[in-house]
Amino acid sequence: MAYFKPVKDYQLHLIRKVMDQYPVRSPFLEIGCGKGDFLRFFHQEGLNGKGIDTSKEALQFARRQGLKGIIVKEQDLFTEKGRYSFIIMIDVLEHIKDDTRALKKVRSLLAPSGFFVFQVPSHSRKYGWIDAQYGHYRRYDRRDILRLAEVTGLRIEKMWCSGFPFISIMENIILGLGKYIFRKKMMRKSVMNKRTSVSGVTSPIRERLGATHFLFNKLFNVRWIWSLAFRVMDLFLPGNFGSTYFVICRRT
Repeated sequence: MAYFKPVKDYQLHLIRKVMDQYPVRSPFLEIGCGKGDFLRFFHQEGLNGKGIDTSKEALQFARRQGLKGIIVKEQDLFTEKGRYSFIIMIDVLEHIKDDTRALKKVRSLLAPSGFFVFQVPSHSRKYGWIDAQYGHYRRYDRRDILRLAEVTGLRIEKMWCSGFPFISIMENIILGLGKYIFRKKMMRKSVMNKRTSVSGVTSPIRERLGATHFLFNKLFNVRWIWSLAFRVMDLFLPGNFGSTYFVICRRT
């Protein structure tokens, strides 16, 4: 879903809300930086830091941006050894088989006064073809995130369920179309890692549902309409109706 421009723009909108409400400082670490969309934003905000990803294809795009003060490196989370005031991981945790180990590693990298922000797809009952195509091992329920935070030594400051109603409607349309077109065909686990490695570059939705991609990225991509939509969606953040959980944490 992040390949639809309004979805990416709303993620940036939520990151801005975090930066307005919390003292986000350098250095930062983005885990799963992909093509560098968020790195560019952090650079514009005057932050220094590092973006890591395991996708060579995605990192080629990120490096071409030439962001001064930001290191871009092909690297796995578990080999990182730095210490960061701000760590962000958007649409990544669901790609990692052992998510408990991943969050324990994140905690070890987080400065005592630092913040960790992550986003994951919500509501496990909705796991479907689009998740498998993207290389997701799971979707999350609220209780899953609370449990993960407890066992990994993280304290949740805020948990927003984001995207309702407009992005959630988009997701339901795509899920419905895919269920009809692919007849509930799921991606084999043996190719999950491959789908993850290209998810930062190639959209399976664009590949398979080009008309839908055009509909939401071109026809409905009107800035002032989505600006109003973002304000409406913000009203529902405290609820549990959205398509993703956006979580703000600190170390316990």
